[in-house]
Amino acid sequence: MNQVSINKEESIVRRELSVDLIKSVAIFGVVFIHGSYLFSCDGEYWAVIAQCFHFGVPSFIIIWAMYMEKSWSKQPASAGHWSLFLKKKLFPLIRIYLFWSLLYFLITANWNTLTVQTMITKHSLGYGWSGQYFIIILFQLLLLFPVLRWIYARRSLYYIFTILSFLLYVLYGYGFESLPSILVKTGRLPFFLWVVYVFAGISMAKPNVLRPNLAMVLLLPLIPLEWIWVNSQELEYLSYVLPSVLIGSVVLCLVLVKRGINYKKSLLTDTIHYVGSRTMTIFVANPLVIIMLDSLFPDVRFGCESIFGEVLAYLLATT
Repeated sequence: MNQVSINKEESIVRRELSVDLIKSVAIFGVVFIHGSYLFSCDGEYWAVIAQCFHFGVPSFIIIWAMYMEKSWSKQPASAGHWSLFLKKKLFPLIRIYLFWSLLYFLITANWNTLTVQTMITKHSLGYGWSGQYFIIILFQLLLLFPVLRWIYARRSLYYIFTILSFLLYVLYGYGFESLPSILVKTGRLPFFLWVVYVFAGISMAKPNVLRPNLAMVLLLPLIPLEWIWVNSQELEYLSYVLPSVLIGSVVLCLVLVKRGINYKKSLLTDTIHYVGSRTMTIFVANPLVIIMLDSLFPDVRFGCESIFGEVLAYLLATT
């Protein structure tokens, strides 16, 4: 094997570790956000940490789009290309949605007040359990993926949509109260709030993307700083739909994935790969673990001072 091939293989391995590192930290953040109340992680200090972890879901979508693009590009062009690709990607997602939605419905439904309307609005459309909204978002983005690829390939449209997405985040972040009621009610579910992350993922799948400057990570503190500011102004907002979360998530993924990580195989890297390859399972199962802990120990709250509680929930969801 020549040196060029070796370097290419090393580059692929490094990029995969970068992806798994992002996913591992992101899923820890998701568990922290979902379960912090159970472990008495209250107060402004912990709220700032929770806000920093809101890069997690956007990062998952960026990485999802990156691999979607790579998978799409490997498929032979044909008339039935999209339908076969959709069948391959959509059915596993439907199974995940149906199984976990039914399970959480059986566990959390109030049978005394249950109606057909609440079965749909409360248990099926994104807020039935922590994380269900993510599956709903993926459904939308998956069905729209060929359209979004088409827009991305036309640079003028791509730039227009990217600018509009950023302006939309500004509007949601600083003028949420002025939005039409339908947008307020649907919250973070509409696909157009996540299109910019799909563009970022498609871009990262391209080999000709410039290697980002490491100094870009200096933008990451914008996430806690903006959170502190919007709260000081007593603004209503969605934690995931803030300009700083958009900038920070894209920067973090771009820098880590495109710059790569030099490393030697170790227990730490094996752990990162292990967790990174199981993030969907952890994502859908961690609310169940939290419900079980809350039921088994209703009067017990682990103090965040020792961070034992968060580590415990994370480990339980990982196993």
